[in-house]
Parts: sequence; C-alpha cells; structure tokens
Amino acid sequence: MHTHTHTSRLNSCFVMFTNTVCQPVIEVIATCPAIWKFIKGSAKTLFVLEAVCFAASYGVYYRMNTNREFRQHIHENYPFVLDYYYKIGEIVGDSTVRQADASYWSALKKSD
Repeated sequence: MHTHTHTSRLNSCFVMFTNTVCQPVIEVIATCPAIWKFIKGSAKTLFVLEAVCFAASYGVYYRMNTNREFRQHIHENYPFVLDYYYKIGEIVGDSTVRQADASYWSALKKSD
C-alpha cells in the first residue's frame, strides 16, 4: 500500500511538471514553425555529424589495428593517442601489441 501512495505522488508531480513547464514550451514550438524547423534541422545535422565522427574514429582504429607503420607514425606525432589505443587493447585483452611494437621499432632503429 505504501508503494502505491509513493507512485501516485510521483505521478501527480509529473503531471504538475508537464502542465506547468512542458505544455507552454510545446505550445510555443507548435505555433512557431521556424522553431520546429530549426529543431528538426539541428537534430538531423547532429545525427549526421555523429555518424561521420563514428565512422572516422572506427577508420582510425581499424588502421591502427592493422598497420604497424601507421602506429609508428602516430607514436612519433601523437603519442597520447597511441597510449590510449594500447590501454584499450589491454582492457579488451590483447596486451602484447605494445611490447611487440616496441621491440619491432627498437630492432628497426638498430638496423638503421
């Protein structure tokens, strides 16, 4: 019985909030097509931007995961990015990449 009382209080608070705060905002948006058009356009732009950023980050991750020379380029120019890549790999389970790259690059320097 106590839970029912608590739930009905929450429902009444929600209804009061909706009627006093949300309803006027919804009415303004509904009566002003320019605002609605801006919101829809912003949402579409944000969705496209998020998809592009996701695709770009996956592309960089894939290239780092498959190309040791690219990892070396990142190591020389953006070492903090490579450090995050190694940390993620160690969390996921492949903890040998950092050591393998370090030994390969040190052997490459010795041969030069």
